[in-house]
Amino acid sequence: MPKNVADPENLTLTLEILLADETGYGFNGSSFEPLSKSAGQSAEFNISVAAGNADYKWYKISSDMSVTPLENGEKYQIDGSKLVVNNLTKEDSGYYFAVADNKNWANFSRVSDSVSLDVDGGLLTLGDADKNGIVNVTDALLILQYSVKMLSFDQSAQLSADVNFDGEITVTDALLVLQFAVGKIKKFFKPSVSKNFGAILKRFLSGPFLF
Repeated sequence: MPKNVADPENLTLTLEILLADETGYGFNGSSFEPLSKSAGQSAEFNISVAAGNADYKWYKISSDMSVTPLENGEKYQIDGSKLVVNNLTKEDSGYYFAVADNKNWANFSRVSDSVSLDVDGGLLTLGDADKNGIVNVTDALLILQYSVKMLSFDQSAQLSADVNFDGEITVTDALLVLQFAVGKIKKFFKPSVSKNFGAILKRFLSGPFLF
């Protein structure tokens, strides 16, 4: 024990570790399958870590990619790792995730992957720049034209066009949409909270944004 410790018998050590990766490390057994619901129904999420004594905080990523902490009440019923969203409306569409804090001899926080909730088609379709419900070569061309300032997009088109979630609409997005349209790729970005935690946190601190 160092000599300059004033009260050795009361010495405490706090170790905080953030564990997160693109699969939502530690959330084994949890379901991240997309949910599709109708207005008036309820949606239930259950995302848990194996470690005991964990406290959970729930968040929602809205269609504009703003992040909102959820509070227990009439709308959101939170019971640890379980979240129930009641009396659904289209505005409840988005991506939901949990942060688990374990208060044990070593403190840690783990960020889950996100689960999408689509209420009556409230989620935007990535890549669908012309908003006709279909992602095709026309969308790729429109995004390419936007990237070189040949045309403008409204807010929802901008939200749909940034398919790689880098905050910009570029030729890369147009190429990804083209590859999707012709079957070269099967999926675009799905908001993986843990993989993109730094980017999401930065935008959360700066408020809602367009992407």
